[in-house]
Amino acid sequence: MFSYVDLTVKAYDDLLVVKGLVGDDKNLMDPLFRPMIRAADLAGTIDLASDVSDSNKIVGTTVWFGPRKSLFAEQRRTKKIRPERPYGQALPRSS
Repeated sequence: MFSYVDLTVKAYDDLLVVKGLVGDDKNLMDPLFRPMIRAADLAGTIDLASDVSDSNKIVGTTVWFGPRKSLFAEQRRTKKIRPERPYGQALPRSS
């Protein structure tokens, strides 16, 4: 059984804009999508889109939040959805 994160990673695997967001490093797709999916699970809605000819093929996902709500809007929610592993290394300071 797949998780929503796994399905999202698979659905957007070859999308150029996602490749740009993760520097073409597929290992970063999970930490990119996991907090978004978790936030929607806590305070929004997650929708999956499937191919009309093959309902087992997920072609996209989306997260929705109700009026006056947004992704990571509340401090209480952001503390709950931090990934268990670090998202990335801190950038070195320029001198």
